[in-house]
Amino acid sequence: EMMEKYEKKFNDLTADELANVFLCFEKNEELIRNTIRSEGIAAGLAEGKTQGLAEGKTLGLAEGTANVAKNLLKKNMPFKDIIDVTGLSAEKLKQIQMTL
Repeated sequence: EMMEKYEKKFNDLTADELANVFLCFEKNEELIRNTIRSEGIAAGLAEGKTQGLAEGKTLGLAEGTANVAKNLLKKNMPFKDIIDVTGLSAEKLKQIQMTL
């Protein structure tokens, strides 16, 4: 895939630029380095976005569950029922109760 992108960039060069590439090994090397660097940056950004979304979902779900548990505690629902409804552990539910 990276070679295909390099080839596309290479093919997009004008005749003058193409002549310079063949005449200048350093330019060709620079084009390869820039292509690799661009690919690395794009891959890093995509991975970071994926991780950020996953963490955001996890944190959002945990926060939402904690809020539901708080509301149920305020309504004096039994611990066992809150654990059944939310899936929280007894220890986590006790921690949430301490914040009320």
